[in-house]
Amino acid sequence: MTVTEEVNEQGGAVAGKSKKYLNGLGQVRKVESYGPNGVVDIVESKYTKFADVNGRPSVGF
Repeated sequence: MTVTEEVNEQGGAVAGKSKKYLNGLGQVRKVESYGPNGVVDIVESKYTKFADVNGRPSVGF
């Protein structure tokens, strides 16, 4: 499942947008945030078999 959120300024211009990708349990597995000038921030999460977040944050490239 994918959830898309868009924030608009008062004049109607897009101020920010994000997409959240969910796994079969409804947990967020990936978030893509779109900023001005084409900047994209991606965060991915992995879960253990006990549904806990696994590992450490990834380093951007």
